[in-house]
Amino acid sequence: FEGKLKYDTHKDEIIDRLHAELQEYKQNVLKKYVLSIVMDIVKVADDIRKWLTYFRSLEVSQRDPRKLFRYLEGIPSDLEDVFYWHGVKPFSNQEGPFDPTRQRTIKKVPTSDPSLDKNVAYSIRPGYQWETKVVRQEMVAVYVHQEAGESTNTGMIDE
Repeated sequence: FEGKLKYDTHKDEIIDRLHAELQEYKQNVLKKYVLSIVMDIVKVADDIRKWLTYFRSLEVSQRDPRKLFRYLEGIPSDLEDVFYWHGVKPFSNQEGPFDPTRQRTIKKVPTSDPSLDKNVAYSIRPGYQWETKVVRQEMVAVYVHQEAGESTNTGMIDE
């Protein structure tokens, strides 16, 4: 009986040690993955800072606001590149019926055409999916059929 107790105690110690090693391994894998994402975002932040330093170094008369806006417009694309490298892809369905599993209505657009009812009018912001899972729904405006003379109180968020 005492031999069995010693064996069970030894077995429990081995299981506990293996469990601790597995937990440490899982944490290190997660840290490496998160660190990779962080380093990619740091690169985007560094690029922004470098461009701002350059822009500020110019004489005020040489600063072209159009270039600044073009650069700012490129930042979402740079971030979407980071997402893409890690398996997250943007999506946008600008036509067809509203899909509540992939889309979120932000705005309602009145229409007198009943065939457009509950169809996407336009995309406001893209959705994102990681592999097959939607991580953020696309934000869309959706047509709502109304008879002539009906008033609309959408209660929705405007762009």
